[in-house]
Amino acid sequence: MPIDIIALLQEKSHSDSTIATLIAHDITSDETLYTALEQVGSHPERDRAVCSACYSMDGELDKDILLRLLPDAARAENRDTRNMAIIALGGLKDARAIEPLTQIIFDRSRDDDTREQALDALDICSRETALPLMHRLMLDKDEPAGLRARAVELSWQAEWFNDYLRLLDAAEPELRFWSCYALSQVWDVDLAQARERLDELACCDDAVPDDWGWSVGREALLPLAFAYHGSGNGTAVWVISPRLEYWSLLQSINTTGGPRGYYYDLSRIPQPTLRIDPEWLRERIMARWPKAEFDVYQPRPRTYALNWRLRVNNMLLHGGLHVDGYTVVLNARNIHAVYRFAAWYRGQVIDTPLYLTEWADESTELLPGMTARDIHSSIEERDAARNLSMPRSDDASKGDAVAD
Repeated sequence: MPIDIIALLQEKSHSDSTIATLIAHDITSDETLYTALEQVGSHPERDRAVCSACYSMDGELDKDILLRLLPDAARAENRDTRNMAIIALGGLKDARAIEPLTQIIFDRSRDDDTREQALDALDICSRETALPLMHRLMLDKDEPAGLRARAVELSWQAEWFNDYLRLLDAAEPELRFWSCYALSQVWDVDLAQARERLDELACCDDAVPDDWGWSVGREALLPLAFAYHGSGNGTAVWVISPRLEYWSLLQSINTTGGPRGYYYDLSRIPQPTLRIDPEWLRERIMARWPKAEFDVYQPRPRTYALNWRLRVNNMLLHGGLHVDGYTVVLNARNIHAVYRFAAWYRGQVIDTPLYLTEWADESTELLPGMTARDIHSSIEERDAARNLSMPRSDDASKGDAVAD
């Protein structure tokens, strides 16, 4: 008996646009879905919707048919269709999908984006199979930097620590960036031995990788904090800056176009003119927190023109003024210490916009007169709104998620 795929997709909260596309093309049952999958290539919007439905309903559909048809769909000319077919193939989590996905990964006639998507899919299908391939790829200098970096990003294995450390010296910013990320995700190693190199990157590496929207130096701030304070203990990194940072910066420079369907227009990154005098800031901190300690990071990092440790209502807070002169970096386990310091700092630096941003997250504007409670409420409201607008189940491919 035919399966009503529209009803199932609605139950799974699949996107309305995909469902509407399927209905418009009379694809409402599993049988019509298989027929459309055999015909992939003639209508990109329909084809993507078909592959998206296959990804979302793999448990409801005939795996034998999908394993026969999806590898052909993975050769579609349209990028979105191709990538969705690859992800759908990985989503089957069937051992028979491993070989076609592996073939795509190591097929150098394929474009880099397709190969990266296949690596993502293989990781979904069988992480046990994918990890050795990731290790091989990330160390192979003959492979494209983007594919090697994607292998690093997906892996984060503690036993590969020395490999990540070596890749911090790579010529390609993608490899330096994602090695910083990997080091921030491996909590079973002592990052102190990486501290000197992480400090160099956090201090001075302004290169922005092609596949992401902020600099290597910004990415390095979290593993650098772990190198001083330890990892896995709840320490978070926040920055106060006169410009958007991290995810908000990425979104502000995200531009449609290029082989991936998106690229980052680096000319749109603001260049702040704000410069904070370290001695002025030291004096202001001492006036507010007389027991504050300075130069507490040892060995002293190049990243900070000034660094300190203090207690905000008995909550420990480490901080530093970045050598760029406009960024304050805060490390704390208790977010309320961050909010209180940010509210105080907003009152000291009056004549410029300021934003508070947690590492890799969205920016929140610090408006004049804001209290710690106001900042907390603003971030809670932002997060509540963000949770309501989370991508639905067909937003599976990395490229689509970023480009949107």
